[in-house]
Amino acid sequence: MKFRTQLISGIGALIVVSLFCGVMAVVTLHVTTRSAERVTKRVVGDLQALHEVRLSAEQLVATARGYILTGSAEDMTQLDRHDRELDKALEALRARNRPELAPKIALVEHTATEYADVVATAVKQRAPGQRIASILENEVAPKRAEMQSAVDDLTDIEQDELRGVSEHAGRVVQAVGLTTLVGCVFGIAIGVVLAVAVARRLADQYDREQEAARAANAAAWSRKELLDIVSHDLRSPLSSIVLGLDMLREEHPNTRYVSVISHSAERMQRLVNDLLDASRAEVAKLELDRKAIRPGDLIADVTEQFADLAKSAKIDLRAVSEADGTIYVDRQRILQVFANLVGNALKFTLAGGAITVATTRIGETIRFSVTDGGPGIPDAEQDKVFDAYTQGEAASRRGGIGLGLYICKKLVDAHGGRIGVRSARGQGSTFWFEVAASNAGSNA
Repeated sequence: MKFRTQLISGIGALIVVSLFCGVMAVVTLHVTTRSAERVTKRVVGDLQALHEVRLSAEQLVATARGYILTGSAEDMTQLDRHDRELDKALEALRARNRPELAPKIALVEHTATEYADVVATAVKQRAPGQRIASILENEVAPKRAEMQSAVDDLTDIEQDELRGVSEHAGRVVQAVGLTTLVGCVFGIAIGVVLAVAVARRLADQYDREQEAARAANAAAWSRKELLDIVSHDLRSPLSSIVLGLDMLREEHPNTRYVSVISHSAERMQRLVNDLLDASRAEVAKLELDRKAIRPGDLIADVTEQFADLAKSAKIDLRAVSEADGTIYVDRQRILQVFANLVGNALKFTLAGGAITVATTRIGETIRFSVTDGGPGIPDAEQDKVFDAYTQGEAASRRGGIGLGLYICKKLVDAHGGRIGVRSARGQGSTFWFEVAASNAGSNA
């Protein structure tokens, strides 16, 4: 778990660094892009206003020529309209808040007014037979030249604006590229340093955990070999003792001492079997003979097996079977789980109480449960009841070495299932375990 935590921490650090570099690049790009957009928008607006000034000035000149040629009232009206349009275009340019253009705008306004006045005066005062060319050359042309010069001087800033925009865009691109490059190099450097540090630390941790796992596995195998030898050497004499006691009990059924010795021998047999099963479970050598079984049949076997014992203890043993279908399990191993759970329930349920053995279907799993009327298990002990050689406060007063529930968990785990407990002090306990229904786990 520690190795996994460190691995996740290292990966998380690399992700944070990568995100930091990405965010920095995005922020830089956003800031520079917004700056470029503002400059571009301002320049485009200025250029459009200047274009309107130039266009209005050209239209004023063209209309003035037509008015000089015809002298008609209609052309006079057109001349006034274009003069007003030029004034409007100049006001729009002035509103762009470009103080450096104010003198040039004022000059264009002044020369345009003089030009329009000269045209109007020349047409009104033209003598009969006077040549139009002389009017244009002597009176109108100088004022037109002054106005066009002022307009050219004003609109020449277009090229300067375009050049400025181009230079600014180049600076923006350079800044973005440089910032992104620095950010990426910085991120890569930090990432490499972190990766090397995390890799070294994880490698050391992995080696230590592998060594610890090998040592634990070797110890488990040594313990298994020892327990196998001890169990074998104990089983043979115990079997002879139990057999002899059975024969003696048949001859003397009412002898109390024979019963006491017989129960003690049977308890020793159970302890030897528990030790052997626990040893096999530690080295994952539990063998399963899986077959398709109906959950209800298992419940019936369990209640039948413990019916006499429950009756002698004056305990009501109930069976509730609500699960349909089949499960694919080792019958004897599952009955061994039940034997531990029901046996414990009988130990802790007082006379007159009840024990319920039930099965229900939950989705793709079959749940078995054993509910007793015992004293319950404190919350602090519930997480430890399935650990090896662990007993609760109540169990420790009734003998045993704390392997029963541990073996139950290993047997259920071997079937790919889950086991747990629900309990409250003074309200009894419900031990449950789940295995896959045959349609979800028959090939397991």
